[in-house]
Amino acid sequence: MKKTILFTAALAVSMAASAVSFSGTSMYLTKTDGTRIEHVFADKPYATFEGENLVITNTGDGAQATYPMAEVAGIEFSVSTGVEGVLAAGDVKFAIAGDIITCTGLEAGQAVEVYALDGAKALAAVADADGYAVVDASPLASGAYILAAGSNSFKFIK
Repeated sequence: MKKTILFTAALAVSMAASAVSFSGTSMYLTKTDGTRIEHVFADKPYATFEGENLVITNTGDGAQATYPMAEVAGIEFSVSTGVEGVLAAGDVKFAIAGDIITCTGLEAGQAVEVYALDGAKALAAVADADGYAVVDASPLASGAYILAAGSNSFKFIK
């Protein structure tokens, strides 16, 4: 499951490479001991799995970093646009830990819905007064799903 989520995140960045200039792009890898490592990419990065290792490669200079999957707690990506001081309304964030999906930055009372790829609604939750919602995905069968909250959505694999 962890490998699938990390692969999905790496794939999303690889797909975005064609649309985004990677000058100012960073990948933050959080290890299970709490250590956070930043990789700054000058060119299109990609991630692969070799055995039980996550390998991050920068195509610009070929530099590689290898991490045992057992030591990887999470991966985040950040793209610098050069625009500073602009606050986005509703900075919505999603996080997955096992079967629990947490959503923050939502409007109070906003619906959070999980859909199967055939469009059928599988689960739903509502954000509390602080804009926080939790979705327990444990009842879902293995497969791909879309989580939607207003104009924010993402695909995940259980």
